[in-house]
Amino acid sequence: MPEANVWWAPLAVLREHHHALLDAIEGQRRASYHRDEDRDRFTLGVVLLRVIAASQLGVAPAQLRIDRHCARCAIEHGRPTLPDHDLHVSVSHAGDWVVVATTVAGPIGVDVEEITARVRDRLESVSVQAVYDVLGALTAAGLARRIAPAGAPARYEARAGDNHHHLVCRKCGNITDVDCAAGAAPCLEPIEAAGFVVDEAEVTYWGVCANCR
Repeated sequence: MPEANVWWAPLAVLREHHHALLDAIEGQRRASYHRDEDRDRFTLGVVLLRVIAASQLGVAPAQLRIDRHCARCAIEHGRPTLPDHDLHVSVSHAGDWVVVATTVAGPIGVDVEEITARVRDRLESVSVQAVYDVLGALTAAGLARRIAPAGAPARYEARAGDNHHHLVCRKCGNITDVDCAAGAAPCLEPIEAAGFVVDEAEVTYWGVCANCR
């Protein structure tokens, strides 16, 4: 089943040259914001969306056509869509963080502020950094495993410690677990270990999944 991919980025990564990726309409909308932080949030959202979607679709970021037409007022401030492609996207933000989600499964929504509010209803206080800290602690304790296929956001999985590998679909980004390539960990031996004692091997198989063929 196709899944959603989510990317996070802080406003601190935004650079002046990123503004060149905005088209004329996006530039006008950026200029309409009164506060610098609002202009930066919008700009980073556009940059992330263009770079991530273009990478998945195999096109140049600047050539990606993004439609934000609002059905109610005809102004270009609606939900972003990619009319030339079947990839569904969403852009949202919470504080100094911007999040972009993509999927081929259907319309997608990422409301970070709503999620944060719901967590705070239970925990009173939570931050995005706290989430990363917890994931890092779980990984360090061997209770979770971090995987980061090329061109995809880092993910964390509960299946840890068994040295399994992954199949990644080039089209939809779906990731499937597969067992050791041969025998038990590390299951593969390098031709030359250079003095290392090898205890684990990471293998990523790339191809096209059954749903995308």
